[in-house]
Amino acid sequence: MARAARKTGLELGLHIAGLAWSHPNTARLRGGLVAATGVALAIALATYNATDPSLNAAGLGGPTNALGGVGATLADMGVQSLGLAAGVAALLMVMFGLYRAVSPEPDLTRRVVRLRALVGVLGLLALAGLLAAPPPPHAWPL
Repeated sequence: MARAARKTGLELGLHIAGLAWSHPNTARLRGGLVAATGVALAIALATYNATDPSLNAAGLGGPTNALGGVGATLADMGVQSLGLAAGVAALLMVMFGLYRAVSPEPDLTRRVVRLRALVGVLGLLALAGLLAAPPPPHAWPL
């Protein structure tokens, strides 16, 4: 009679990690982390200051952003890449993260949530392009 080969330590560890990753509570935790990251991004964007030091700008003083240097850098990257649509990106992160966190069966809704997130990202890019079309006002800090 043939015996099945035992799993090595690495294979067993990967199997346990796969089971933990696919557990519904872990999916809810990941959704909560996405929502919390979206809230932090919204706070960073709300307290954005163009004179804060970031990746491509040096300032004389410290950052005035509510989240410090990390928040100033994230807000600067968001405003320079997406413009005003960066706030919508933070809102989408909060919405999809909360939806995932409160879903009774996260595994059943995974495909639908990913499709909606993809459509949301495409809409976000279209919104960023639409908002970039008119010339900026003279009071714009950038």
